[in-house]
Amino acid sequence: LNPRSVGIFHYLYKLRKIIKDEKVTIIHSHMSIDAIFVYFATLGLSNIRYFLTNHGYIPSRFRSALVYLSIRLVNVNIFVSQNAFNWYKEKKMFPGNMRYIILYNGVDINRLRVPPANLRKS
Repeated sequence: LNPRSVGIFHYLYKLRKIIKDEKVTIIHSHMSIDAIFVYFATLGLSNIRYFLTNHGYIPSRFRSALVYLSIRLVNVNIFVSQNAFNWYKEKKMFPGNMRYIILYNGVDINRLRVPPANLRKS
């Protein structure tokens, strides 16, 4: 399903139908435009939680505006690192009451820390 091939309104209609038919309650997006589409497709539906993973640098004003809007529309923002969070904060991309977590690309970096001596033996 692609909004460019079917048109935005048809896309939103089909997306809403899928969400309702499948009884979706959690939606996770990696792109701001998808978070915006989900927001409009689920208007009026209850018990749906939106999560958006924010990866980092935004290259243009248009994308920056999409991110600025999407950050406000989702329930929880996920940042892939402290540096990514700080970058968004410096750019004043989110309100002070925003709910967020920092999740290092889904990897527990503490489990990856191995003393150098162990690396030599293996």
